[in-house]
Amino acid sequence: MDYIIYEQHGLSTGMPVVDGGQVLLEGMFRDLFRCTADCIPRVLDMAYGNDAFNCVILE
Repeated sequence: MDYIIYEQHGLSTGMPVVDGGQVLLEGMFRDLFRCTADCIPRVLDMAYGNDAFNCVILE
């Protein structure tokens, strides 16, 4: 088992953390996802109950 810890940031000055959580996985992260971006739908589903949100990956 493995997990993903995520933070949700507000879009105001300084991008403050406004929420966050943990997604429990039934396998190892490296075995379930090719790259970190592939886990975003799983995190969106946990955070919002829907994995179909548009998002932008900030690097």
